[in-house]
Amino acid sequence: THWLMGMLATKDHADIFRALLRPGDYLYLVPVPGHQSADPVTLAAIALNGCPQLRHCQGYKDLAAGLAAMSEGPETLRILCGSLYLIGDFLTSYQVIPLPALKLR
Repeated sequence: THWLMGMLATKDHADIFRALLRPGDYLYLVPVPGHQSADPVTLAAIALNGCPQLRHCQGYKDLAAGLAAMSEGPETLRILCGSLYLIGDFLTSYQVIPLPALKLR
């Protein structure tokens, strides 16, 4: 699994990594733009401490660099997660195919 993550500095990073990461996963860490973001290099060290068998673990300067690096990896499941602010930045910065509207009953 390829994970692209950005997290705020106020979150429990180690617990999040323990819950999600598995040996052999790829981890691409980016800052959350416009918010009190955790440093991607620091996050990489925390992730490797909790899951030393990651196949790839590196911090990137921004979302675009992280996405470019992730796209070069083997074809497997790719997940963008972490802060909802990061997801919002992705949705406003990249043309995404809109999901059909949900009908609530």
